Amino acid sequence: MDLLRRHCAFSTLIADRLYSDGDIMTVDIPIKFEGDYNKASPIPIEFYLCMRSAVKQANVMHDHFKTFVTQVKCDNLPVPTQPTKKSKVPDCLVVLAESSEVADLIVDRPNGELLAKNSAQLLDVHITDQMIYNKYPLFMRARIRIGTTDAEQESALKLLRFVFNTVDRIVKIKLSA
Repeated sequence: MDLLRRHCAFSTLIADRLYSDGDIMTVDIPIKFEGDYNKASPIPIEFYLCMRSAVKQANVMHDHFKTFVTQVKCDNLPVPTQPTKKSKVPDCLVVLAESSEVADLIVDRPNGELLAKNSAQLLDVHITDQMIYNKYPLFMRARIRIGTTDAEQESALKLLRFVFNTVDRIVKIKLSA
């Protein structure tokens, strides 16, 4: 967990209010299939879910994205309406993945609706077989804003349930040839 510094008046009153995302929960889950952790993942997955405004930063942070992923259409994530000439493009969830098939298998309709309703609390979800975080052949990292209000904390809890449901979905995935 990455909590705000609350012991320093300057940090609490000024810096954290202007430059911080608030308290963030990072959930790291190694995903195990049948067999041992040293085997390669039976399914190749590179999946990244974040807000549209964070895509450029994600591409800078993860060099391998240039090689493996593109922004794909996920049928189960609602697409915002197109803006008029005077309004700007709304910030919404986007998926970077190897294929739209992977995105649709990971984000089913109920999860897509849950993500759309609680997207303000979600920083990102990354599922990778590239061993960039550790030695596990398939690994999931999710970063969720905890928030300060009851509604924000309830939203964070729903996103945490999404993370655990997603792990269960991944171990059952069968990709087409």
